[in-house]
Amino acid sequence: MFRLTTFKPLNLLKQQSKLSAFNFIRYQSTCANKVNVVNLAKLPESNGINSIVYTSSHEWLAYNKESKVGYLGITQYAANHMGDVTYVELSDVEEVIEAGESIGSVESVKSSNEIYTPYKIEVLENNMDNLNDKPQLVSDEAMGEAWLLKVKVLEEQSEEPVLDLEKYETYLKGCDE
Repeated sequence: MFRLTTFKPLNLLKQQSKLSAFNFIRYQSTCANKVNVVNLAKLPESNGINSIVYTSSHEWLAYNKESKVGYLGITQYAANHMGDVTYVELSDVEEVIEAGESIGSVESVKSSNEIYTPYKIEVLENNMDNLNDKPQLVSDEAMGEAWLLKVKVLEEQSEEPVLDLEKYETYLKGCDE
């Protein structure tokens, strides 16, 4: 059984750091408490997000394939399994991070988890101003307001396979078995 809700968790890429509408539907399985995100509409701007990839370690990267600029965070599935987030530590601006390397960590009442980038990136901005005061946003809005890094993708080659939404959902079914 699925419960549907619509929300606008994050506005992405209008001009540099200004934000524009990015619509999602999330659906939550009452038996598995999984939340996945689907882009409902193309962004009207020419620099809109047009690629979203997921990893088997539950990170997401939404970016524009032409400008290579986008946002990286953890999936709501990961946030739900961590519990209440109490602390976030992220890479510094201008840092270049290789594919498969850590971009920081998220600590919760249950665990401390390293967060990884699927691609080689340069950090353009981190969301520490928002998350220092409200780390619990990661628990509630992991796929939106609690994005971790604004990045420029330098190389689209990954150590591990990246997944589209359909493959990520299939992967999640195996996680709960």
